[in-house]
Amino acid sequence: MSERELADRVSDLERDVYGYDTTTSPGKAVAANIKRVVVFLDGVVDEDEGEDAPRGVALEDVYAVAEVLNIDRELAEQAHARLRRIGEVYEPADGRTCPT
Repeated sequence: MSERELADRVSDLERDVYGYDTTTSPGKAVAANIKRVVVFLDGVVDEDEGEDAPRGVALEDVYAVAEVLNIDRELAEQAHARLRRIGEVYEPADGRTCPT
């Protein structure tokens, strides 16, 4: 299989999984990655800190993981704001976020 054919298959799979092609919608791809980070960290925080912990994940932790994934902080902040606008995440307290 050629590189072009492989790239086309990846695009088709992304379209099937995410509903869009991340190569033509990079903003949506970043938003999807930020949502994954929030969901993952929310699960880890729930397990590690117990019921008395503040609700949600620290936004600074989300941005730190995004940086490891080579997502610029400004782009990560924009993606988080977009997710908040469309109701995919919410902020139970200042500086914290949760998936819906």
